[in-house]
Amino acid sequence: MVRLLMMSLAFLIVTDGAVAQVVPKSTDKKTGKLVSTQLNTSNNTFTPFANRTIPQGTELAKVTELPKAPRVNKNIRRLPVIPHLWCTIPNPIAETDIDPHRSLFVHDVETLSARNFTLRRTLSQISNQVSAQVPGTTPSSIFRQLWDTQNNTASGVDPSNIHCDDNDSKINGFPLNRCRRPEGKEAFGTDAMLNSRMALYKPTALVNRLDLASKGWRNCGEHRIIYAKRRLGIEQNLIIFEAVLPNPKPGCQSGCRDVVEFWVNLSKESNPVARAARLERFFYKGLPGFKPVVHVNHYNASGASSIYGGSGSGQIRTNQFLQTTGITPWTLKEFKTMVSCSSGNCDFDLVPISVKGNPYGILWNKNIATGASSPSTPITDIAALAKDFQKDVLAQVTNNKLANTDLNKFSYAVDLNKNAAESQSLAPTVDHYPSQFLGASNITFHLQLHSAALPFGLTGRQIVNRATALSCAGCHQPSQFGLQVPNSIGPGMSWPETRWPGTGGFVHVETQAQTLPANQLPTTAVIPQGFRLSPALINEFLPTRQKNLVTLANAKICPCKFQFPKLDFPKILELDPFKFRQLLEIRLPKSPIQLKKTFGNQIVQVLKKKAFTLNNDVVIQAKDPVLNKQADVLTIQLGVERGDLTNAQFRQFKRTTAQNLVLREPPRETVTGSLRTH
Repeated sequence: MVRLLMMSLAFLIVTDGAVAQVVPKSTDKKTGKLVSTQLNTSNNTFTPFANRTIPQGTELAKVTELPKAPRVNKNIRRLPVIPHLWCTIPNPIAETDIDPHRSLFVHDVETLSARNFTLRRTLSQISNQVSAQVPGTTPSSIFRQLWDTQNNTASGVDPSNIHCDDNDSKINGFPLNRCRRPEGKEAFGTDAMLNSRMALYKPTALVNRLDLASKGWRNCGEHRIIYAKRRLGIEQNLIIFEAVLPNPKPGCQSGCRDVVEFWVNLSKESNPVARAARLERFFYKGLPGFKPVVHVNHYNASGASSIYGGSGSGQIRTNQFLQTTGITPWTLKEFKTMVSCSSGNCDFDLVPISVKGNPYGILWNKNIATGASSPSTPITDIAALAKDFQKDVLAQVTNNKLANTDLNKFSYAVDLNKNAAESQSLAPTVDHYPSQFLGASNITFHLQLHSAALPFGLTGRQIVNRATALSCAGCHQPSQFGLQVPNSIGPGMSWPETRWPGTGGFVHVETQAQTLPANQLPTTAVIPQGFRLSPALINEFLPTRQKNLVTLANAKICPCKFQFPKLDFPKILELDPFKFRQLLEIRLPKSPIQLKKTFGNQIVQVLKKKAFTLNNDVVIQAKDPVLNKQADVLTIQLGVERGDLTNAQFRQFKRTTAQNLVLREPPRETVTGSLRTH
């Protein structure tokens, strides 16, 4: 009876959850071994994967969520298995079970001071990871290098460091608005002086951004540490380490289950010392099966590497306002870590890159797109870039992107080659999207955008305001762009305020500890001290992230199992190495022998022809454009002889290499359907 019941169940088609087709198992009559099969719904027969061909356009390799059969009678185990039949349904939790100040945004003094989350600890972790390849790397050398990027070559600390006037003072082809900045002074002095200066940067928050997990679950979102230095009134400087945590089972949501449970369980821990101990393990030691959050690879300029499931890595951002005389505009900048080798020597760099989701402002100007006007600083192909950008914007005025009715979900994709070198709130001729949009004498784009927005009950100006709110400057200082005005981003909608009444600044997390109201503290807090969060976080963003965390916690848990469909090798041979690596966004078997057993001898021939190698983790990586794994650190082989270039040329080459790798990252669409980056 059990056997008949199982056989009848095997022919059901289950479409609930992540798997939309039955991928059962059957027994090979010749070998007696289990083989993966696909259900043919037209005649209820099974076709072994080994005999299947993959239709053109199908992903060459895919990770699906499949259950493991229970340990029962072996005859029953040989029967086909129905997806999700053995998935686990966790005990449900409610939104009230999540304390946002324990599980989403840890910013209370009790927790942050109970363990060592200092900037020196974070930089020591990174320097220890790279020092085997780059001897002499220390926390102070990394700190010095970060701020020396704000100096020009003539006034810099070290001629081998990357400086702000490299590449004609441009990043991604777009100019920096100011070089040199006051923050460059942070780089000067002895190691002892830098260590003392480093201590002034206090940890203000540990942040859970599981909502930024990539669509398809190639990673488990971002996890951040915010450091802030405050002096002389409003003068302040921040460093934010925004690590993308790779999913050990790319493509499988349940591969991130331990990360979800880690953050959820923090709400249950009433002791701040115990919470701090858990957070310390997560950020500096790692959960079982995961690297620590603070890892040089998690901020790396590796592009869309197969090691990270093709989703790209995180970044380090700075929020700078150390003005000295006059007004130095607030600016937000973005960096990637890079270990690069040439002529047998390796360097560690913090490379300034363009700011994601932040298009250069004049791209909104129709006169620029037609060539009727030109920027004061020449920009290569600026008219073509502007024309293409405006076309992309019009195409994204849709229900699920720029016209979305949910304030937490409207977004749009910005091609990486259109992102600005930095984001500034006080440069209206460059970064002020509405000024550029409305300032063009040619109103064609204005009319087109208004026409596209009208069916959604919006205006063209409201669409531009929405894009502005998604930029770094607009998100941090919305009042500068009129985004708090009623109806500014839609009927009855305005962007939430970053500042409490009577306060100044442009940060979402205050840079000085103070007594917090009860609604900004973790429950049962003994010391009511912490770093105040913005009204936007408290009233809008954290409640949405809270709902998302509950949804993830209540999702059923299904064992992750890889399925290897037959590969069309002739077509693979036509692909360049980078594209091949993207298509194989999975972890392969444990050894070359198992690899051959899975794919046959053809895979070895492909690897040789594509100049690929197998490392200890047996992750396929290319030698060109060269991502090699040495000492557990992603390393880029530059392919130039260092002695053939001057210091300036070599710095420029490294910077260009990093930016080109970043341009290969796919759009960061998240599991929530958003394309937001902050």
